[in-house]
Amino acid sequence: MTRHGWLLALVITPALFCQKNDWLIVPGQRLGPILANTIRADLHHSFAPGATLEETLLTTVVSREIPGEAITILWDGAGPDGHPRQIVLCQSRGPCRWHTASGISAGRRLTEVQKMYGKPLTVVDRKIGIPACPGLLMLLLDGDPDSDPRVTGMEFLFPTPGEKPCAGR
Repeated sequence: MTRHGWLLALVITPALFCQKNDWLIVPGQRLGPILANTIRADLHHSFAPGATLEETLLTTVVSREIPGEAITILWDGAGPDGHPRQIVLCQSRGPCRWHTASGISAGRRLTEVQKMYGKPLTVVDRKIGIPACPGLLMLLLDGDPDSDPRVTGMEFLFPTPGEKPCAGR
């Protein structure tokens, strides 16, 4: 089983505000200061000084001195008016600053996440495919779900304009 062979998808209740150096993940709504309607041209205003932005045609890597703060943004189109479609975060080994209001983050064991979430979780084998469901926070696991693996990374899917986030998973 590869490190990212399993993933866990969930939706969590939203929070109300965002600001620079905000590490809060609100599935279906925002990842820190990044909202579904954020455009590439506004991104440099979204992060505190010290963040480095590396741009390609359809991605932006936002990095800082601490690897657990880095994210990769995949855009729905090229150019300054593209919106975020998917964000990959917490891909480095070690502490991750990004978290949900209930404390879900990379580095936690699956049993901890289940207790924090408080509802049944959907676990799928990544080899079968990732559910096409906007608003999900996908947690990448380092092994079989039956072995109480650690979360080794996370992916955040934004709904596209007019698309409703999935709920109740």
